[in-house]
Amino acid sequence: MTRLPNLPKLMTSFKTSRLSKRLLLYIVLCSSFFTLLTTSFQLYMDYKRDVSAIHESLEFIEAGYRDPLAATAYNMDYDQLKLLLKGVLKFRDIAYLEISEPLRDGRKTLVQEGDAEAGQDIVREVTLEYPAPPEGAAQHATLHIVASLEGVNERLWGRILVVLGSNAVKTFMASFFIFLIIQYVITRHLVTVARYTRGFRLNRQAQSLELQHKRVGSAHPDELDQLTAAINEMRERLIRDNEFRKKAEDTLRAGKAFTEKLIHSMPDGFSLLDKNGIHVDVNPALCKMTGFRKEELVGVGPPHPYWPEEERAAIEETFQKTLGGHFDQYELRFRRKNGERFPVIISPAALRDPEGHISHYFATIKDISEKKHWEKALRQQLHLLQELMDSIPTPIFYKDVDGIYQGCNKAFEALTGKSREEIIGKQTHDVFPPALAEAYVQQDREVLEDTTPRSYESSPPSGDGTPRHVIFNKAAFRKADGDIGGIIGVIFDITDRKNLETQLVEAQKLEAVGTLAGGIAHDFNNILSAILGYTELIMADPDQPRNKILSDLEQVHQAATRARDLVRRILTVSRHHEQERIPLQPAHLVKEALKLLRATLPATLEIHEEMAKDVGVVEADPNQLHQVLMNLCTNAAQAMGQGTGVLTVTLENVDMDAARAGAYLNLEPGPYVRLSVADTGCGIPARDLERIFDPYFTTKERGEGTGLGLSVVKGIVEQGGGDMSVRSEPGKGTVFYVYLPRIPEKAAGTPAPQAPAPRGTERILLVDDEPPLVQIGKRMLENLGYQVETCTRSLQALALFQEDPKRFDLVITDLTMPELPGEDLAREMLQIRSDIPVILCTGHVTQAEKERARAAGIRGFLAKPFMSGDLGLKVREVLG
Repeated sequence: MTRLPNLPKLMTSFKTSRLSKRLLLYIVLCSSFFTLLTTSFQLYMDYKRDVSAIHESLEFIEAGYRDPLAATAYNMDYDQLKLLLKGVLKFRDIAYLEISEPLRDGRKTLVQEGDAEAGQDIVREVTLEYPAPPEGAAQHATLHIVASLEGVNERLWGRILVVLGSNAVKTFMASFFIFLIIQYVITRHLVTVARYTRGFRLNRQAQSLELQHKRVGSAHPDELDQLTAAINEMRERLIRDNEFRKKAEDTLRAGKAFTEKLIHSMPDGFSLLDKNGIHVDVNPALCKMTGFRKEELVGVGPPHPYWPEEERAAIEETFQKTLGGHFDQYELRFRRKNGERFPVIISPAALRDPEGHISHYFATIKDISEKKHWEKALRQQLHLLQELMDSIPTPIFYKDVDGIYQGCNKAFEALTGKSREEIIGKQTHDVFPPALAEAYVQQDREVLEDTTPRSYESSPPSGDGTPRHVIFNKAAFRKADGDIGGIIGVIFDITDRKNLETQLVEAQKLEAVGTLAGGIAHDFNNILSAILGYTELIMADPDQPRNKILSDLEQVHQAATRARDLVRRILTVSRHHEQERIPLQPAHLVKEALKLLRATLPATLEIHEEMAKDVGVVEADPNQLHQVLMNLCTNAAQAMGQGTGVLTVTLENVDMDAARAGAYLNLEPGPYVRLSVADTGCGIPARDLERIFDPYFTTKERGEGTGLGLSVVKGIVEQGGGDMSVRSEPGKGTVFYVYLPRIPEKAAGTPAPQAPAPRGTERILLVDDEPPLVQIGKRMLENLGYQVETCTRSLQALALFQEDPKRFDLVITDLTMPELPGEDLAREMLQIRSDIPVILCTGHVTQAEKERARAAGIRGFLAKPFMSGDLGLKVREVLG
């Protein structure tokens, strides 16, 4: 049992020990230093945390208050602005807030709150963009935020004494405790050792050194026990010096005998030679290895019997190197007594006498015949493995745990465009582009951490630079000892599958267009009937009252507008483009789709719309959402056949808690918009419900469907962060539920109020190969106050522009013209005058064509047919 320290004795030893006093001084100095260091570090971290909190507050203010402040400033509700700013001032360390609008010669302060004289230590300006500012008004306001660090500094000064005092007490107590431990464990025993050493006498040989409270012969001796034992052993050696000398001689003789026994029991060959290379001794292993008896080798000088003639020069060179002091291993070939050659590893070394001269040298010889045999077999196996890998068309690679490539097949070389020599021994960043490489390294870490096989989808560039869509299947492999050896990967090229998916989506669009063809023809014929009928009525009686003519013309105008909107809907459904997700109100899109669908369904089928008034906003691609609705409604109509039935489409808001969301694979708890499509058809058997979304599964007869529609629909919904479910009962109908994440209402934006067409006085050149369109456009522009010159040929317009490029302020040209297309005409004019604004008119233009035209300098596009208001707004937008 360890005794507690005796404090009076400790103090006595402290007074007499200079080491203890120095130790105490050093501990006091170190504790003071670390007290100041920890205090400074803690205060510095507090300061950084407070400053970081200010920046987080600024980020929060910018993210949370930007849109409310912009909308309130735009509405000029200054009282509400003050309330909002007062709420922002409640954030910690926010000193001053100001909202201003830009002016030509400065800025106009709208609202300000707080102390404008506060120290501007952290300042941030946030642009508050107005939703739709009127013409000529400010486009935005600026929120000026000032955060002061005075509060941070005051809090730091308020904490400094507490932190310093606390750290000082903790550090001093720990240091003093360490001092007592050192004093008790070490210093007092050193004093005892010093006293014993000064009083040591040879005539007191029977007395041993003992330390206080130290047990002699402890099972776990410390350094003081070892020092005590060493002093006592030194005392004993003085007595037994002669005995030790005799024992040393006996040990030397025994050691020599042991060395001889050891050499002769070695499994490898051993030979001892004098400085002339003559064998002094050999062991039985060398004799067995070569087939020569010891008597045939000892006393024989070089060349030795087991040296083959063809290897003699190489063997003599190795021993010359050994004589020169160079020690290494050499692979040579020896000869057995029967003439057989065999490979060996020889390790020679020199022995020197006390004067440093070489007296002998020896060599150990290892027969590596079996090793060579297994190495050859291993090379053959590796070659076979590589051949098997190269014969597989799928790219394969494997790395070690450090991410260094150890091997791959030819398919992987083709994928990366690099040779095997450029891959093996390199890391991921040496093989793939930086962005992809970083992602692949992170994937490797995940696989190595849990050793679970994983699959990742990626699009690395192929050897020729063409992007490919692939799936990386990665798994950790283990070495023979069970440790993780690295990662093996197999890459499946799914580019063709991706292309087929794209083609499938386009096929679904074409199928939707085909489904709508009858309804579109029906609507278009009705529109044309209205236009032709009212036009004939006006032409048949031109002298009828003006108000009657205007009424008929209003009907013609409405019918033409319906025709324009119908064409745009057709283009929206059939257009091929990448997914473009935007905030939208799904109720408008549902009504539009059902309007097109109505004419394609039998008259006996009823369509019911149940739209909640407060349906929220979703973020989706309008074309894809249109495709989802059309597919579900078409399936529902087919399920009801040609008889009577009811198709019910419902839109409503739902809030999914954790329990409800857990029933779906891809849903998280939160707000959603639920689209329901219900029919009163035949229903779906229970055995088919689990497979209803599988590709190519269908319950339709041959020729009626592929079974791809619902799988595509589910894929579209899941890409948007939603999910689908189905409820059906044979004979009672089916309901499909589509859940789409609901986003805040403000994300959908507010349409700008319709304003009168703006006017102007600039001179405009109007070019179109259709004379009626030229005349209509000229009259529209002249009614808005512009001066207009027209051309019906593009080359004529180019010649007119070349005569006086400064004559016109704007050029409006049709895209498709016989002599020179509008885009090329614009390029020619821009080469003559680079600042001339150009508007391109067309019935349909793709996004790629727009980007190409903008790159050429064309400033605006106007979709045909257009009305006077559309034309006036676009002209003023381009002219500024």
